[in-house]
Amino acid sequence: MQPISTDWLVSFSKIFYVVSELTVFLPLVVAFRPGRNLAPAFVPLRWFCVARLVLFVLSELAKRLLHYNIALLHLGTLLDSLLLGWLFYNFLASATIRYWLRLAGVAFVAFAFADSLLISGLWQRNAYTVALQTIGLLCLSLLYFEQMLRSVRHVEPKQDPMFLVSVGVALYYAGTVGLYLLENMLIAAKLLDDIWLMFNVSSVLTLILYGFLSKALLLVPSSDSTSVSEAYSR
Repeated sequence: MQPISTDWLVSFSKIFYVVSELTVFLPLVVAFRPGRNLAPAFVPLRWFCVARLVLFVLSELAKRLLHYNIALLHLGTLLDSLLLGWLFYNFLASATIRYWLRLAGVAFVAFAFADSLLISGLWQRNAYTVALQTIGLLCLSLLYFEQMLRSVRHVEPKQDPMFLVSVGVALYYAGTVGLYLLENMLIAAKLLDDIWLMFNVSSVLTLILYGFLSKALLLVPSSDSTSVSEAYSR
């Protein structure tokens, strides 16, 4: 008996991956909609979406034209971390946390370069940086959840843009880290089809992330709210 072919499923996974990544246009449309200036504290979220789209397009072009895009994936990990870290920095009230976050940012950049150039190299996924990224972003999400619980502001969580961002970030990065950690081993074993099948999970989580970001950006106050980050910090 011949094994059941999964070629169609792999083809679907490749298309689903592209579609899920291009849904970044949803939060981008909200962030750049005419007649409204985004509050400065939320600007990193806008640039996070821009960076994701630009790097996805460049990565796909490099993959098809040069048959190599690993360096761009490394850069994506770094930019995602810095932009989201900047966003959380704007809303975490504790001076101590903000001080340690600045130091952590410098240390993370140094480690990311060391991982790309010396540890993992530029020919495979920077798995150690991805793991550190996930730990860091989950910690920032939890710190914001704690701050929200302690805050005197009485806002429904579903009406709080940063709460929605935190939930989306936590779900996406916690859910995808295992895939990226296994990717190098699967490539070494030449199980490329298995990678695409696994990445259906990543594609679903990408849709969820961009859904949360779109909703959050719809709730973000305009730039007329000059003290928005201070208000969130109380």
